[in-house]
Amino acid sequence: MAVDLINILETATWLDDLGEELIDGVETELEAGGKRVVYEARDRLRGQGVTGTYLPHYPRAISSEVERFSTHLDLTVGPESDKPQGGMGPGVEFGSVNAPPHPHLFGAFDARVEGIFDRVGRVMVHGK
Repeated sequence: MAVDLINILETATWLDDLGEELIDGVETELEAGGKRVVYEARDRLRGQGVTGTYLPHYPRAISSEVERFSTHLDLTVGPESDKPQGGMGPGVEFGSVNAPPHPHLFGAFDARVEGIFDRVGRVMVHGK
């Protein structure tokens, strides 16, 4: 029996490159989706009259970040505690003994998650 191995290295290189391209495309879509969630959360706060004198800096503390690991990507959206009023996120979302809840983050994510998955799915099917 004889076996001819043809284009094995080329095929392996192509598969390797394909994986990188897909991850790059998914990362780009997650970054864009995270920004959409941030804008949605800020809009929800404005709609509740939370900005202005009550929490003037809090909306700007909300951000998104995508971290890339060897096995996966993580999308994190929420207030950055080191920014002005960023540490107040749970109290704003869920309320406290001194203030009513102003839900904005979970609803914003729920409103945008299907679109994020759709865009990521398109990248997985069609590439960049």
